[in-house]
Amino acid sequence: MKFSFLKIKIIRTLLWGMAFLLTVSPAYAYTQKIITTPQEIWEAVRQVMEPHGIRKENSETWEIESKWIKDYARREKKILPDPIQIKQLPTVKQTVLRRYRMQVKLKDQSDGTQIKITGEYQEKPTGTPAATVSWKRIKPSTEDYELERQFFYEVLKQMGKNRTASAEKQPSA
Repeated sequence: MKFSFLKIKIIRTLLWGMAFLLTVSPAYAYTQKIITTPQEIWEAVRQVMEPHGIRKENSETWEIESKWIKDYARREKKILPDPIQIKQLPTVKQTVLRRYRMQVKLKDQSDGTQIKITGEYQEKPTGTPAATVSWKRIKPSTEDYELERQFFYEVLKQMGKNRTASAEKQPSA
C-alpha cells in the first residue's frame, strides 16, 4: 500500500513538472522567404512600422522593432488552473488591454530573403485604473500569432505599392 501511494506522489510531481515546462514555451515567429532583395523588404517594413513608431533599427544586421501598439483582445480564461489539461474546465470570456511590438529580422540568402516576424505580447485587465495594474507578459495565443501574419501581409502590400510607384516613375520606351 505504501509503495502505490509513493508511486502516485512521484507521478503527480512529474506531471506538474511537465506542465510547468509546457507553459514556458519558446516564442514562435512568422517566417517566410521572399524572392527579392533585403533592401526592398527593408523599405516596406519601415513604411509599415512608421505609423506605430520605430523603437530601434539596425540596417547593417537587417533588424528592426516597433514601439508598443495597443489594442483590446477577447480572452477565454479557465476559472481554475488545469496545468496538464486532462479535463475541460469551465471558462470565462473577458476583454483585456493588449500591447505588442513587432520585431523583424531579414536574412539575405542566395535564392531570396528570409523575413522573420516575432511579436512580444503583454496584457492587463480592463476596468481598473491603469496606474494600479502593471503589464504582464503573456504566452501568445493563436489570435496573437495572427497579428504577425497580418503584419507580413501589410509588408507585401506595401512592397506592391512601392513597385507600382516605381514603375510609374520610369519613362516608357
